Amino acid sequence: MFAEWCAMSSKLGMGVRSDFRMVLLLGSWIFASYSQARAVTPSGSGALGGKFPEPGARQLAHSPSGRWVLCGQAEPLGSDDFQVVGSEVYVNGVLRYRVPEALGSGLYLSDNGWLAVVSYPLSGTRATACLYDSLGRKRLSTAVEPIRWAALSEDGRIFAVAELSRTQVLDARRMECQVLPAADRLRIAADGAILLLRGETVELWRGGKLRLRLDADGSEQCLRDAVWIPALNHFVLLQSRVVSAVDERGRVLWRRGCGQNERFLRIEVQDDRLVLSAWESPPEAPGRKFFLLNQRGELVEPPRFERVDLPVLAKMRGGGLSFVDRQGTIPWPLWPFDQARPIGNSYEEYQNYGGEPYLHPGVDILAQPHEPVFAVADGVVRAVLTISGQYHWRIAVGESAGEDTTEGWLYAHLVKESIAFDVGDTVRAGDYLGEIVPWPVAGFHHLHFVKVRQGGNIWTPDWEARFNPLEVIRPLADSTAPRFEPVGAAGRPGYFFYRENYSGDPLSPDSLFGDVDVIVRVSDYVGSDLWACSIYELRYWIESLPGGWPVWGPVLSARLSHPLPGYTGTPDMVRVLYSISGELASRGDYGQRTFYHIVSNSDGDSLLELSDADCALPCDQLPPGTYRICVEALDASGGRSVVADTVRIASRPTGVQARTTSAGGSPVELSVSRIPGAQLVRVAWRSDGANPVHLRLFDLRGRVVLDKLLPSFPGWNQFDWDGRDAAGYRVASGVYLCAVEVAGRRVVGRMLWMR
Repeated sequence: MFAEWCAMSSKLGMGVRSDFRMVLLLGSWIFASYSQARAVTPSGSGALGGKFPEPGARQLAHSPSGRWVLCGQAEPLGSDDFQVVGSEVYVNGVLRYRVPEALGSGLYLSDNGWLAVVSYPLSGTRATACLYDSLGRKRLSTAVEPIRWAALSEDGRIFAVAELSRTQVLDARRMECQVLPAADRLRIAADGAILLLRGETVELWRGGKLRLRLDADGSEQCLRDAVWIPALNHFVLLQSRVVSAVDERGRVLWRRGCGQNERFLRIEVQDDRLVLSAWESPPEAPGRKFFLLNQRGELVEPPRFERVDLPVLAKMRGGGLSFVDRQGTIPWPLWPFDQARPIGNSYEEYQNYGGEPYLHPGVDILAQPHEPVFAVADGVVRAVLTISGQYHWRIAVGESAGEDTTEGWLYAHLVKESIAFDVGDTVRAGDYLGEIVPWPVAGFHHLHFVKVRQGGNIWTPDWEARFNPLEVIRPLADSTAPRFEPVGAAGRPGYFFYRENYSGDPLSPDSLFGDVDVIVRVSDYVGSDLWACSIYELRYWIESLPGGWPVWGPVLSARLSHPLPGYTGTPDMVRVLYSISGELASRGDYGQRTFYHIVSNSDGDSLLELSDADCALPCDQLPPGTYRICVEALDASGGRSVVADTVRIASRPTGVQARTTSAGGSPVELSVSRIPGAQLVRVAWRSDGANPVHLRLFDLRGRVVLDKLLPSFPGWNQFDWDGRDAAGYRVASGVYLCAVEVAGRRVVGRMLWMR
């Protein structure tokens, strides 16, 4: 029977091949049709100038038998999501209906033409789940939270979505939406019953009511899957190494184990037979193994093995490659591991696809469709889930097991049926994890990769992104230094733009005053000339002219490696790093990449805080005169670019009261300012000659706090005070007087010291 079934699939144009591209049409599940997936991926010659070609109608989803096909155009909603417009559903090549609404990327099509859709926008609004009948009429819809699992019944009339805090069921048989408890996974039985898998517990729900609860034997690791057979009134439970039939009273009817190098992954019911898929991992030839059992757990036919051709495994396991070195670096998660890959989107990159802007929580490593993905470190699988549909399956491998909070690597956008591990499995560095799903945007097939952090045995997709992976991936081959470009603002053709910190009014570089925002346009190209990415680090400083003496900074503007709370939790933080409005509105989508960085929005530390938006270049703390503002951009490979602009400060410092006590000669100019990111106050003075300077600090009672004789040279000189008196003790917070005397000329200023 199994051979006959394979022959039937060959007649459908989905023949079994030795390179693991077999379709298993098992009820509502599809065990990877890689050859057909290639047939329905977007055509075209790839991206051109950072833009993708206007797509024609493309096949984006099909039913298990392949009779029903959904075609449409993919329009981006984000770097990791899209919507489908111009949707048309065909049966046997004949147009059946059109869907006027824009559809999300979670597409589920049944063999009778019913369509379920999950739209998960990145605009901060809630996602939507919809159910359409075979004539294209919307029958049910509901708002949903970010999801972790979804399933469509065989007849398409029941669509269930497992969210983070609940499970919603759109039941067109009853024309109602039911709310059930949260679940890690779910199944829809042949009779319409809903199976919720919650840890090691299976619950059977029917009509919104709990009918049966069964606790699995936890000694066999995590519960993988479960099916309910109504005719026999029993469950078949699948765990990592054991499959067993259990009746509604919890009695074991039969049990079957797997081989030493095998672990079970999925189970399906097909024509009253059970079809199991397992992953077999002998070092020389790993692959997927299929078992056909009768309802007593007996083999009907010999197991069928489909090898995954990974010749690199011999080298990986033979000690020819070191994975994690002593410095904590990791290889690339694609083969060859020691060959750098191009990046399509970088970490903390500005992105906006029509909704709220956000910071990209990871790096998108460009690759080929169906390219194998490998683990970069040892660990335990903590999540296998999707956040929307078939394009968004991901696996998270934590550093350890247990409920404690830990970190781990996330690998996203895999073909669901190719994922070789499940929750609870132990993974070694170099293990094959799955294959990259063909992306509907031409030229942007990619692996979303990042280290995440969460607690619990099973993770949910609201994890925290930890840092920029390019800090630890080696080797890096970014031979192109960051690129500054003219800001493009009206009347200002240079590389800099200045505006008042709060009002946003533009300022002339010939007359800067008050608190000023300094803005530059800069990007980086990481292994690709098509996709502009954000830089890794920005710094700025100010030099006095003539002479080029540093009088401010250098200040760390941003190092784009901050922890991020996922996609939707960063709109306010975007405004700290990027200019997003007015004539300098950043752009970040598939069609245009323009990043305007507010380099002065920083207090000098490496933290990203909302209060950084209040920071600015305090021109009033600098004496009037001519200065040079310098901005340095660095990429993760150490590439460096610098631009500079000559400006004039138009006002005297506020908060510094200065006077000259002697007649004749040029007056002494004094500047007192705080150094961002450090507990230091900088006292700067300008002198005509090489004369020693007498510097004294007083408190408001007139007591001498510090008395120093310092060398002085023509031009600007400086002394950084750390808040200590002559004896080395820290002074109290408060107002202090600073007196500088050079060649008989004396100037006094006030300063505020805060501990």
